[in-house]
Parts: sequence; C-alpha cells; structure tokens
Amino acid sequence: MIRMLDVPDAAPILFPEQNISKLLNYLRTVWDELRNSPPAWWDHKHETTLVAGFFAELNNDERRMNAGIGFGHFAIEAQLIQLDRKGMPKQIGRTDIRFFYAIDFGPELILEFKRLDNKARLKKAYVLNGVKRFGTGQYSPNVDLGIMVGMVNGVVADESTSLQTYLQRADVTVETSGTGLVAPSHMAELDFDTHHHRPACASPDILVGHMLLAR
Repeated sequence: MIRMLDVPDAAPILFPEQNISKLLNYLRTVWDELRNSPPAWWDHKHETTLVAGFFAELNNDERRMNAGIGFGHFAIEAQLIQLDRKGMPKQIGRTDIRFFYAIDFGPELILEFKRLDNKARLKKAYVLNGVKRFGTGQYSPNVDLGIMVGMVNGVVADESTSLQTYLQRADVTVETSGTGLVAPSHMAELDFDTHHHRPACASPDILVGHMLLAR
C-alpha cells in the first residue's frame, strides 16, 4: 500500500504487504470467532450497530497484541475533511473503520462495511455507497488500496458471484471508474479485487479488495 504525499521530493511510504495480509487475516479471524459465539449485537439489522460492535472487538488491545497487530490502531466513524479551492474545510464523507499504520506520515487503510443478503437492493448500496466512493476518490484519494467488507446474511459464494457480475456491468463500471476485476484476489484473505482509475486524485489508481464475511 502506498500513500502519496503532496510534499516536494517526498518518497511514497509503503504499508508492508505482510502487514496488510496479517491485518486482513485478523479481520476474518475475529469475525469467525464472533460468528461461532455470537455477541448480543450479532443479529441487529442496523449496519452502524454491526460495525460498532465489530470495531470494539477488533480494537481490543489484548486481542490486537496477541494477534501481532501492534503496528497500528483502528478508529471508527471518522470524518473525511479536505480543503476546497478557496482553502476552506469541507466534509467529503464518513468512513466506517480506518486503520492507521503506526509510523510518521504512514498510510491509513479505509474499511467500508455494507450489509448483503443475496438481493439486489443491498448489492446496489454496496456499490453506490461503497465501491463508487473509492472509485471517485471520495474515499482514500491519497492511497492506492481500500477494502470493502460485505457482511453477508445469506450464501457467500452466491453473493460473490452475483456481485462480481454486477460490478462488471457497463453502467456500473462507468459509475465506479472501474478498469478491471480480478478473481480470486491476489491476496488470499480477500475474495476478489476491483481496480479503479481516478486521475484527479493524488493516487490516480486504486485497488479495492473485497472481503465477504458470512453472518
């Protein structure tokens, strides 16, 4: 993962591949532990409740350290702020969970969560209110990697297949600035990847990894 710094002569800063892999594996491991012993919030219908509950489990200091995730920390429901052309601060969005890599000026990884249930309505929201925001640069404009997490109340394999078909539709490709889909993902912890080109961003190309988690 590379973060592009808008500083003269600044070199890109890498989020090491092995740390990304360890972090993504941690997400799956914690989710599976919770699925096997569901907490009180597990069957809640509101996305924000599900994400907040998962965040509390992920950011548990003891659990993070035991899993070797001491190289950064999680933050929830973070505001995204940038300066407009007049130099005034403007809120451009809100993300679900962000992971901050613990080095000076290190990159941050945005994790956007959406519910899925093998039906069209939630699939559309997953794309328009999630994937598209990475593709347009509303999310992660300075970073070349983002993660979409689908919390699937249904059959994950079916959801993955239909979601990939949906993302490759011509109209959806245009809307998300998509340039290609790779399945399976080049990262073992993810289901598939989509690539997006957004020339107006500091990082003009982004890979969005898709992780589907069974409820």
